[in-house]
Amino acid sequence: EDISAEVAEFALMKPHPCTLGDVVSCLEPWRAAKFLASEMPIRFAERIRWIESVPKWEEIPELVVVYNIHLRTFRALRSVDRRPTLDAFTAVVKRAVDDQHEVVRLMAEAMHKLCERGPEFGPAFVDEFLDGFLLNRFGSNVLMSQYLALANKTHGPTGIIDPRCDAAEVCRQAARDVQDVCEEYTAHRPIV
Repeated sequence: EDISAEVAEFALMKPHPCTLGDVVSCLEPWRAAKFLASEMPIRFAERIRWIESVPKWEEIPELVVVYNIHLRTFRALRSVDRRPTLDAFTAVVKRAVDDQHEVVRLMAEAMHKLCERGPEFGPAFVDEFLDGFLLNRFGSNVLMSQYLALANKTHGPTGIIDPRCDAAEVCRQAARDVQDVCEEYTAHRPIV
């Protein structure tokens, strides 16, 4: 029951929105770890509470699995020490990222089962629930992946962030690629 009270306490807090500048200002692993240690429990607690807000969520096996993943990660993040080295913390973050691999599929299956319960769990409910849940998850995974890249020195000095990347050009190229595929398969080129 102590963990439930702790989750409730953290769920009352709001996640801190992060800009690209915020992420780039934390390029030392210890600094990124300090931020994650305070921020990730808030984000995981928020997702735990969202699951708990679904009536009879315990009857949907996929929600139970996702709930347990989040509760285990919350508990690990709250109990791991970042001193004298970041090794234990890094292992917890790595497991948290690895555990998230099946969450999208599990949530899709859970929402499908929830829709079968009745119209109150229709597309409007599912869209709103998944928008919040998955946006929270995406932001968390980006921050944790950035930390792992810094801690493991796998992506260079800026982690997963490529300061030379032109995001607008990437989007333009993706739009051109979609247009090409549509034209190839439908003989129509959409305007993007």
